[in-house]
Amino acid sequence: MKQGELDYLKNERKVKGEKEFITHIDFKVEDGTADMWQYDIFPGVQLLISDFQTSTCFRNTIKQNVISINHCQMGRFECVFDKQNITYMGEGDIAINSMYHLPKESTIPLRRFYGSSIILFPEVIGENLFLKEAGIDIKAFNRKYRLEHSCHVFRRNDEIQHIYDEIYEHLSNPDLSFLKLKITELLYRFLAEEIYLKENEIYLSKCTTDRIKHVREHMIQNLDDKVNLADLVKEHNLSLTQFKENFKEIYGISPYAYVKHYKMGVAGKELATTDKKISDIALELSYKNPSKFAEAFTSVMGCTPTEYRKLHMECARL
Repeated sequence: MKQGELDYLKNERKVKGEKEFITHIDFKVEDGTADMWQYDIFPGVQLLISDFQTSTCFRNTIKQNVISINHCQMGRFECVFDKQNITYMGEGDIAINSMYHLPKESTIPLRRFYGSSIILFPEVIGENLFLKEAGIDIKAFNRKYRLEHSCHVFRRNDEIQHIYDEIYEHLSNPDLSFLKLKITELLYRFLAEEIYLKENEIYLSKCTTDRIKHVREHMIQNLDDKVNLADLVKEHNLSLTQFKENFKEIYGISPYAYVKHYKMGVAGKELATTDKKISDIALELSYKNPSKFAEAFTSVMGCTPTEYRKLHMECARL
């Protein structure tokens, strides 16, 4: 099957999967892990699945005649277009762009992103009869989504999300015929007149995002102390209302929920890698009442601290 090749992946290590149409890409990052799987769907049509646990996966690359339809299934993704235009993809959000208009940088605010990209190589697709008979006109993407001008980020659409959910659920034992049908269905839906995608019109300045990220650093530096958020925000020349709204746009949850999730992540690491008493871990994270800590931990991690430690001990023995 003839395929195009993405410039920013040319130098990455690639290993053929168990099935001929799948390739694993060992995507190198400086701080964490990043894996990608390439599924060759049609000539000139690829599905890329990305699983990143890192702060950034950005690559400088040259402009390329490629259309990319990006979907966030889990986590968040920051796209920086210029100093006045920073926007965020949350769970279910979609970004459609031409690789003639690429972000200048990008980050992963929660250090966790799982999602996909449908990659279209117009010069390779040519006269694909299956797509043509399904009414898929690649040039129509440029017209409908104004790709010659910029990238567009759209909010979650339940009808579209349903198709993506079917694709992700299928990947444990992927079948090429099924993926061909679902990718074609997605492309058809994106081009259908009756499908309306609501564009994300919230853009933050780099100055604002830098201030909010700085406050966030203060919030997690001393987890054993309660932070006076109002005073901390004021020191950074932000109103409390503005801070809360923009914090949620960046991280997807409120500041207080973020600190709670961060604490439970720290607790999980301690439970898995040390033999500290659960009550001592709770105290280190400002929970004087162990039962309150256990309740918070369960609400975030899905099991009690005791169950979490036991599970990791059993995994370590395997």
